Amino acid sequence: MYLDLSRLDEAEASYREALKFHKTANDVLGQGTDLHGLGEVHMQRSQLEDARSMFEKALVMHKKAHAPGWQDLDQEQLNIVLSKLGKTTQK
Repeated sequence: MYLDLSRLDEAEASYREALKFHKTANDVLGQGTDLHGLGEVHMQRSQLEDARSMFEKALVMHKKAHAPGWQDLDQEQLNIVLSKLGKTTQK
């Protein structure tokens, strides 16, 4: 919601709070989704290395959660970031 309104500080705080909750609950899918959201925040701020890190972590979590749709989305965003960084994209 906050991302849609470009309220990035609030979005980041919300995702970080959710990530803490999902870690405590050992909710791997939730953690992956939160990390993906943080990657989106960093992309909108043009913090590409941070975005890369978040999307890579999200991808790992979504693989653990067996969430192929999310894996595809993580990979797509990761490839966009890598392209912007001038690096080779991954499969």
